Amino acid sequence: MKTKALVVALVVMAASLLASPSWGQQRLPITIGAGHPAGPAIWVGTMKDFLVPEVNRRLQQRGNKYQIDWREAFGGTVAKLEDVLEAIESGVLDMGLVAYPFEPTKLFLHNYSYYVPFGTPDPMQAYRVGLKLQKQVPYLSEVFEKQYNQVFLATTAINNYNLVSTFPVRKVEDVRGRKIAAAGPNLPWVSAVGAIPVQGNLNEAYTSLQSGVYEGWVMFVDGTWGFKLFEVAKHYTFTNFGAIVIGAITVNKDTWAKLPDPVRAVLREVSEEYGVKQVEAGLKKQERGLEAMKQAGTTFFSLPFSELQKWADTLPNIPQQKADEANAKGLPGTEVIRGYITGLEAEGFKLPRRWTVK
Repeated sequence: MKTKALVVALVVMAASLLASPSWGQQRLPITIGAGHPAGPAIWVGTMKDFLVPEVNRRLQQRGNKYQIDWREAFGGTVAKLEDVLEAIESGVLDMGLVAYPFEPTKLFLHNYSYYVPFGTPDPMQAYRVGLKLQKQVPYLSEVFEKQYNQVFLATTAINNYNLVSTFPVRKVEDVRGRKIAAAGPNLPWVSAVGAIPVQGNLNEAYTSLQSGVYEGWVMFVDGTWGFKLFEVAKHYTFTNFGAIVIGAITVNKDTWAKLPDPVRAVLREVSEEYGVKQVEAGLKKQERGLEAMKQAGTTFFSLPFSELQKWADTLPNIPQQKADEANAKGLPGTEVIRGYITGLEAEGFKLPRRWTVK
């Protein structure tokens, strides 16, 4: 009887194992990372909450024998913001989000939307134009493979940049002499009107605003809310500097070459969908952030269009300057920057200043 019971138990166990979705699957390790943390940074949170689980869900749904063993390295645990491109290039990270503003030299031209101040405040519009541009200008994708040992998978956009500050802003002149921080490519937006530009990043923004290292941050709503900047800077001014095409999802080329075709297909498919998912998630977070900031006592103010025009007219012709600089580097500067401007206009957006790029 004991022998019979043992046989039955073994048969049941074998059947259970065979029915398990993990039985016979090949686990493929991939370390995915980003410089920002997944919680407050929605562009990283969407990687964690959508891209990572969705890839395995689709692989299983389609009966593939492969599953990815994801190893998450968000929040700079493996590579800081300015090191992600190099970490993917070397294989320290297999895959990740390369944030363009933290690669001002190696990805100079990819910061093209930063070079068009007062662009569209709609991130979905910026994303659509950026996606078309990505397909029209091969350099924007091919540079990752040709120079940095990685495969470009997708891009995305973040919400409209405005100004969070410890002081009220009602007109352009109010920022003169004030220390204003930004990620880098958007520093010219404030320096040209007399503000004191300070290079910063979101990971240290709260303490810097609190201690007075600077008095304002060029920042979108969901970043302001997610990183709790509104707790130490009570004024939020809608300057409509514009939504930004922020970065790229890429994968190390050597890692990519080792992956089976079905896995590569799903990775590319889900990564491309990430762009829209991230923009949608960002817009929802923006709504929640506005309400939370309102409840916390944040003072909101929208600069009139006439002030936006005055601010834009004070700036040098940044798009032309940056196009010339890119052209001098042998990059398709005019094609990309002019293409972004005309792409926005084709979408029906009216810039407060008609930037010209020859």
